[in-house]
Order: sequence, then C-alpha cells, then structure tokens
Amino acid sequence: MSTDSSRFAKPAWASGLPSDWQVLPIKKIVSTPITDGPHETPDFLDEGVIFISAEAIQDGKIDFARRRGFISEADNRRYSRKYSPETGDIYVVKSGATTGKSAMVGENADFNIWSPLAVIRSKSSMDSRFVLHTIRSQIVQYAIAINWSWGTQQNIGMGALGRIQVPIPDLATQRQIANFLDRETARIGLLIEKREKFASLVAEARDSLVATMICGESSEKLDTTRNDWTDARPENWKSERAKIYFRERIEKSVDGSEELLTVSHITGVTTRAEKDVNMFLAESNKGYKIVHPGDIVINTMWGWMGAMGVSSHHGIISPSYGVYRPTSDAFDRDYLDLMLRSKPFVAEVTRRSKGIHSSRLRIYPDAFLDMRLPVPPRDEQFAILAELRRRTERENALLAKNEQASALLKEYRSALITAAVTGQIDVTTYTKSGTPDRRLDAIQEEMGA
Repeated sequence: MSTDSSRFAKPAWASGLPSDWQVLPIKKIVSTPITDGPHETPDFLDEGVIFISAEAIQDGKIDFARRRGFISEADNRRYSRKYSPETGDIYVVKSGATTGKSAMVGENADFNIWSPLAVIRSKSSMDSRFVLHTIRSQIVQYAIAINWSWGTQQNIGMGALGRIQVPIPDLATQRQIANFLDRETARIGLLIEKREKFASLVAEARDSLVATMICGESSEKLDTTRNDWTDARPENWKSERAKIYFRERIEKSVDGSEELLTVSHITGVTTRAEKDVNMFLAESNKGYKIVHPGDIVINTMWGWMGAMGVSSHHGIISPSYGVYRPTSDAFDRDYLDLMLRSKPFVAEVTRRSKGIHSSRLRIYPDAFLDMRLPVPPRDEQFAILAELRRRTERENALLAKNEQASALLKEYRSALITAAVTGQIDVTTYTKSGTPDRRLDAIQEEMGA
C-alpha cells in the first residue's frame, strides 16, 4: 500500500478486496480540490446559459430538461471563475433529499451549476466512469449517509466527502469494470425506463379522465385560450367566481410553533415532516400564515406548475403562499382538491398568472378569487369521486406492482455495481455465465412482465 493509503484506517469492506487493490480517500484521487457552485441565487431568465441543481442529477446522468432555469452570460462568466464544467467531471448532490446522488458530465455543454452540487474531477490515473460507479455503489452511499449532518436538511460537507474511502484497482482494471457496468447498468436502465413510461401513461390517462369529469372535456382537447374554462360543464352545474366561496385567510402564527406544511404539484398539501425537500428553511417561523383543515393553499410562485391543494392539516405555511378559507359548504373537500390539481384548473391558473418571464409567473389573490369554478351539486361531487375510484382501482394495483418491479431492478443494479467495484465478481466472465440474464428474467417474471 502507498504511504497515502496507510494514513487512513481501512473500512470493513476493504478486507474482501483483491490483494493488489488500494484503498484511498476521494480527496487523493482528484486533480483539483472538491468544489461546488455559487452560493448566491442568480437572476433567472427565459433563455441563456443552462443552470442546474440537485434535481437534474438522475441515474448517473444529467437531465438538462430538469434545469433550474437560465442565467445570463455575464453571470456564467462570473461563476466560471470558481468552477467551469468539463467532460468527465462528476457531480454529487451534497444537500437536500437526494444527497449522495451523482452524475457525470458526458459531453461539452454550455451550462453551470448551483451550490447543492459538489464537483469531483478525477486524476488522469483514474477512469472517471469507474469513479462514478464507485460513488453510486452501496459502500460509498452508506458512507455518505453516516457522514452527513442534519440542520434544516441533510447535508454532507466537501471535506467529509473527500475523506470517504474508495477501492482503487489499476487503470486497466478500472476500465474493464467501467465498460462492464456501463453495458449492464444501461440494460437495467432500459427496463426501469420501460416501467417509468408505463407509470407515466397511466398518470396521463388518469389526468384526462379527471379533466373530463371536472369540466366536461379531456385535457388533450382543452382550449386554454377561452375566457371561461368552465364552458364545457354540464348544464345543471353552476359557474361562479372563487370569491363567492372563499376568502383570503390572513391569520398569522404568534410564535411559529405550529406544524410546518408544504405544497407540491405531486402530493398537494402535506406536512413538512412527510417530505424530503431540497429547500432551505427559515431560522424562525414566526409570522407564518395559519392553515386550517379545508383551506386552499397555493404556492404563489409555483401555482402554474400545479403546486396547490386543500389542506387536511392544521399548521403554518410560508407568508408568500396564498391561503383561502371556505365560506360555505358548497364543495366537498376531496372533490375540491381534485379540481384544484386537475390539468384544466392548472392551465387556468397559468393563464391568469402574472410575470415578466415564464419562470417568474405569480398567481396573486385577486387573480385566484376572480377565477370561475365549476360547482356541481354535492351529490354529483360524491358520485364523481366514487366513479373515479372505481375506474382507477385496477390501474392503482398495476402501478403498485410496477413500482415494486422498478424497486427490485434498482436494488439489483446497486448490488451489481457494488460487487463489481469491490472486485467481488470477475467482470470478464460474469456476463458469459448468464447470471445477469437469469436475475433480470426472474425479476420480470415475478412481477408478471
């Protein structure tokens, strides 16, 4: 072993490595010190240089469609004085719900990164692909998990990341392992992608069904240019402005001790404790808005994305959110939540939002309260909910089985990566043995695929 490696106590997994492999901390295999992106919030634009953060790190790759936004050329030049992306750079999410996820820059692209991403730039004696696979292995993910700290969210510092130890074979072996894992993980990834596409199709079908039930036409046929989005409703339904049934709630917390709530376009209004999020928390929640069960809560900045819903909780929410209390029992709570999160309603919110850029759209109280709402009799609201449950029961069962299959595939992929980067399998013969095919076939068969 080298002098560098002997200075660090070996982790338990190192005892099973091939005898000619080394164990080194990550900071000893980088060509430049681990760094990150700017810690300031840039001025986002509708076009310009792509700017990414934690949400763009997906399954070892950068998904630029999940960019945070665009920044100006001037800001990009300024941020590039600290760090400028290069092919082969590896990003590790170092804060938030997805801490530990990683991806590699695969091609030259004009973009930059935000502070939740740590940058690992490998030495020329390392294969960057091998380093990426190693970071994705169970041994490194476990090390990240036991070394992160908790404040307002989970976080691992760049110093702690650099001290995590990794297995190091010679460069030729790294390349063999990287080639094997590139091939096998891509194959597993295609199966996972197939499962995700199925889930997406089911979700789209449900969205279309809900749109038809809520306003009388599917989301595919929705006319977003029409002044009244409720025109296609059944004749016996009312169409009234929201201000007839709701008032803005301005009650504020005295000491911020109530349960903190959050709003998502996926899950609606939930408690913060139920969610893993990548946003920083304020030091004090004093003065936050009070939310009662049955209140509508709308994220003013992300309403156009569908971040709204009806609360089932008593709690508090950021002062920048809109909170609206019902003034009558015209709406069933579950039906109202369904309507607020439907594609037609979100499209109407987007149409009424104001902002100089699409990323700056805001839905303010006057605009929301001026919106028309379809108001079916309560017995028809109950009937709609019952029919929706009946028609989606089978799809929900299929989605649960599909999600289980995806989890098994991801578990197998993680185990395969770990075995390869620690020398537990001979990658030159493993594929020929037929083991990967048998394992994947077993997963597919078990899940009825």
